[in-house]
Amino acid sequence: MNKTFLLLISLIPFCFTGCTLEDETAEKIIIPVEKKQDYSSKAEEVFTEYAKKCTTGDMSAAPKVVHMYVSSLQKGDFDESVALPEIEDNFDFPEKIKPYEFQQVSTNTIYEMCLQKASSEGHKEYFNYFVSRGTVSAKISRKFYSEDRTSDGAYWSRRVTNLLGLKNGYYILGRLFCNDEKTFTIGADLLKESAKLGDENAKQYLFDLALNNNVFEKLSKNKDNLKD
Repeated sequence: MNKTFLLLISLIPFCFTGCTLEDETAEKIIIPVEKKQDYSSKAEEVFTEYAKKCTTGDMSAAPKVVHMYVSSLQKGDFDESVALPEIEDNFDFPEKIKPYEFQQVSTNTIYEMCLQKASSEGHKEYFNYFVSRGTVSAKISRKFYSEDRTSDGAYWSRRVTNLLGLKNGYYILGRLFCNDEKTFTIGADLLKESAKLGDENAKQYLFDLALNNNVFEKLSKNKDNLKD
């Protein structure tokens, strides 16, 4: 099963029926022991700790969380006309924040929880700090897929199709994925899906690729390199 199939499946919404929990006596209740969280870097640890403070109501942590999150985005991802919240001059930023380090599922989820908490506390400007553009979500998804981080990539791909719909979402994802050799095959397949749904831009882009870049030879070679 290749990554393109997994991506397409992940973008189709599924509904599951709920399940009822069996009544338990007090003697049966087991309180789970909280496990120490593992972090891939010091930057992720610092970011997560501040984000947790924010979600529990410490609004002094919210500006720091936003500044760190935006610093992991790439040029053009964040609207520079949107003013960031004020932050203390002496705040010590974590060193070596990697591109899209805080956009993985775990850190992005707690980041958005922080924004929601700040907004509920009356700081409505925090709504401006969500990633709400489909093209930016597609770039983030491409980054993760190029590193074989399919869960994180699929998370952002779903956001693209939620924002733009399947037809346009597949087109935007396909265009951006085709710009990276590591995700070229997935991108071409997504363009095909968009074309099947009637997107004329996808059809034209596939035609141009085939005409100018010998896309079919490229596809046949890349398919052998895909991992299950």
